[in-house]
Amino acid sequence: SEDEARHEIEQRIKCLRAVAPLERLHACPQSSLEVPDEQSARLVVFGLDASHQKGVAASKAMEGAKEYLANRGTAPRTFKNGLVFLAPDARAVASLVQEARLWLSVYDDRDRLDLPASQVREARSGMEASSQGVDVRIDAAYGWLLIPQIDLESGSMEVRWEEARLAQGDGGIVDRAVRKLQADEALVAQWSPMLLKMTLDRWLWKEKDAIQVKQLWVQLCSYCYLPRLASFSVLE
Repeated sequence: SEDEARHEIEQRIKCLRAVAPLERLHACPQSSLEVPDEQSARLVVFGLDASHQKGVAASKAMEGAKEYLANRGTAPRTFKNGLVFLAPDARAVASLVQEARLWLSVYDDRDRLDLPASQVREARSGMEASSQGVDVRIDAAYGWLLIPQIDLESGSMEVRWEEARLAQGDGGIVDRAVRKLQADEALVAQWSPMLLKMTLDRWLWKEKDAIQVKQLWVQLCSYCYLPRLASFSVLE
């Protein structure tokens, strides 16, 4: 069934793991309560029900990203600048689900058909190819990064969302997402002292000439107009 196929896909997505410099990854959360309010950079990978399409401001993924950024459960989220979101393309979900249904139908038939040895080997080869087909479709479907940003120079504290399309290439979706974030400077793994000083001069030293490192880190984790550092060690 379609429900079984969706469950199979999300089980595979839940096997994804964070790659450096990301601190953590949250795969297929059921609500914002499952994404802790932490001082680190993290990728939220939405399930199939939260897909996105370019330019659709009211997509399920965009609505989910806004909710997760604003709150953790019923409490307001403090450390907003650590979250970025990855969602499947709305137009690719149907073919992905169909590929998973095919794989599950082959998997269910493997013993019932009582095949001779030669056909068992052939069936196993077909199962492996079908399973790989599901993984390929997952890689192709998960193509939208939703990145929250605030442009203070516009005079507004309203969050603007960048829609970044993942290119196909080497590595899985998490590797490609991290490479894209770093290439777009939406995730900073190495920060020069000069850029730190520019940030301090521009935003944080206007009314005072000193700031505690701990307070600086809290602000970097909280405000989406500041650079998104991967971890405290980057600032350190």
